[in-house]
Order: sequence, then C-alpha cells, then structure tokens
Amino acid sequence: GGVGRGGDIRVTAQNIEVTNGAQLGSGNYGIGTSGNVILDIAETTRVNEINPIVPRLVSSIFSQITGEGSSGNVSIESRNLEVTNGGTISASTRGVGDAGTIQLDISENIRLEGGNPLTGLPGGVFTIVEVGGTGITGGINIQSSNLEVTNGAELNTGVLGKGNAGDLVLDILGTARFSSHISGALSNIEESGEGEGGNIIIEAGSLEVVNGGQLLSATFGKGDAGDIILNIDETALFDGVDPFVPVFPSSAASSIEPGGEGTAGDVLVNARNLEIVNGAQIDSATDGIGDAGNVILIVDENLRIGGETTSTGSTRAVFSGSRDNGKGRGGDIRNTST
Repeated sequence: GGVGRGGDIRVTAQNIEVTNGAQLGSGNYGIGTSGNVILDIAETTRVNEINPIVPRLVSSIFSQITGEGSSGNVSIESRNLEVTNGGTISASTRGVGDAGTIQLDISENIRLEGGNPLTGLPGGVFTIVEVGGTGITGGINIQSSNLEVTNGAELNTGVLGKGNAGDLVLDILGTARFSSHISGALSNIEESGEGEGGNIIIEAGSLEVVNGGQLLSATFGKGDAGDIILNIDETALFDGVDPFVPVFPSSAASSIEPGGEGTAGDVLVNARNLEIVNGAQIDSATDGIGDAGNVILIVDENLRIGGETTSTGSTRAVFSGSRDNGKGRGGDIRNTST
C-alpha cells in the first residue's frame, strides 16, 4: 500500500443525492491519513438505498482507514439531511489509528430512517472502531432544528475492536425523536470490543423516545459504559415498547450486559416535564461483572411514572441495580422535582 496523506473531498451544490449503492468518500489503505470529506449543500443532502444487485454495497458518505494512520473527518452543512433505506454516513478504522469526527450542521430537519432491507444491518450515522481495528472514534456532533431516527436507523459511536468510543452530542432546537428498538442513539463496547464507551449528550427543546427506541451506552465486551445526559427544555417522553418485539422498552440506559465486564455510567435527565409510561424505562444496570451507575432525575414541573406494558407486565420504570446475572452493586436513584 501507499504512504502519505489522502486529499480532501469538497462538494458545494444546491442538492446532492448519493443513491443505489454509490459512495462518496476518502480512504487510506496503506500508511498515512485519509482526507476529510466536506459538503456544503444549500438545500437537501440525501443518502438513500443499497445497490440493487450487490446489496452489501450501501449508499454512503465516508472516511476510513484500513492500514495505519487516522481517518479524516466528515463535515456536512445543509438545510435538510435524509439518510434512508440502509444508507450511511461514517468515519471508521479497520487498521491501526483513530476514526475521524462526524460534524452535521443542519439548519432544518434530519431524518434517519430504515436499515438495509436485505442484510438487516442498520443505516444511519456511525463512527466505529471495526473488528480488528485499534484506535479511538472521533464522535458525532449534530446541530439541527429537528431530528428523527426510526425504523432501523442509528446514531452510533462504537467499538468492535480495541479503543475508546467518542461522545455522541446532539444539540436540537426543536424535537429529537427516536422510534423502534432497532433505532436509537448508541455508544457501545460490543462483544468483540475492549475500551471505554462514549457519553450520549442530548440538548433539545423536547425529546420523544417511543415504540422501543433506545438511548444506550452499554458494554457487551470489556470496559466502562458511558453516561447518558439529557437536558430538555420542555418535555422528555419515554413511552411504550416496540410493538413487534415487546420485550424491548423505550429507554435511556447505561449498562453492563451479559458477558460484559466494566462499570455502567450514570443516567441524568434534566427536564421541565418527564413522562415514563407504558413499560418505558430509565435505568443504569449490570447484567455482567461490574457496578451499576446512578439515575438522576431533575424535573422542574411534572413527573409522571406509570402504566405497565401488557406484553411483559413490567412496572420497573426507573431502576439502578443488578439484573439476574449481574455481579455488582446498584447505584443511587435521585429524584429532584417540584
């Protein structure tokens, strides 16, 4: 492979559409640093669908490294952003080196919807240390008026190799909405991974986590999970379970999962109003080896907790502790409301 730095890719346009498995990206397969990918789009950026003939080829905007070095950053400035039907935006490392940061500055709406219909893999926005990779993910930073993540799409900073996950930081003026259990904001150390989970930090006008949507920092491998920090101006709503797979509640959680070793992070919700209903959950728990974190609820006006799901019978809406297979201590639950 080659030695050196890849150049940047810069696109300025009214609209851009990457579709049918097309790819726009920068990579380094030898020794060096891959370039940055920078898009300045006046109206709509759309990343949509997979290749109909070769379904493993997904429409994507990316920066990656498979050799030695660091991947570049991905920066998109646009009025609207749509990533649908398995399309992806990513910065990753499969070699030795750090993954870049993804920066999305979207003045109006972001819609992430749908996974790969043939492989079942999620679509969305990712910074990942892949299996066999060693490094640190750069994190995901998003500013927008509204954000919707649904039907198999994800925001994900994760580690499948060795390294630390970056933080996932969302600054949403209006509503941030997550729907379905295979959709959410995630920062996980996966089963093959070893490192530290990133924090998930959301500041929004309002937050809706429904139909099994997940805000999750978890350890399935080895390492500590990150914190979940939610600062919501108006109402934070956690409602129901996934209607098709009802064992998955709508949730905000930091956890050590079965087979995992580490310490779970804290979960903090600071909102004017907070509703946790119909089987939804907020928790920091251990089902592996290690301690759970604290759950802290700061509510200025109305706190509503109630309504078990008829499918599971669960009434455990707020929890910190050890699950069935857990070996560790529970954290505190602190509630400050007026």
